[in-house]
Amino acid sequence: MTHREKVRWMVEDLQRRGIKRSISAPPLFRLLWRLGAEVRPPLFLPRRHLILCFGAPWGACMTTFNVLWAYWWPLRGSHAWQFALAIWPTAGLCFGLWMAGYYRRRASTLALPPWESYGFDMRAPEVFS
Repeated sequence: MTHREKVRWMVEDLQRRGIKRSISAPPLFRLLWRLGAEVRPPLFLPRRHLILCFGAPWGACMTTFNVLWAYWWPLRGSHAWQFALAIWPTAGLCFGLWMAGYYRRRASTLALPPWESYGFDMRAPEVFS
């Protein structure tokens, strides 16, 4: 089974279990899969990878936004730069920790097998037709 087939199987299997597609295959992961990256879905990633996958992009975007905001802020001598460069990366880390906790808790309640063995013993012919 190729990675693409396995991901498709996982999304359909989890939809049958009541998990939304936005949870089993978030937009960032769908983009990576379209670009050809064979990244495991978030429900199968370890905690540290989830923190990095969710916290880093959010923190980077918010830091960029706030640095631009600090540049255009009329009080350039204020503490806007320190706020932008300290608070938002910390918020990105907190967001990554929260999302990692959410996905790990969700994966444990679903009792998912490891990604390497997922789908091989559960294969349904109607999924690939």
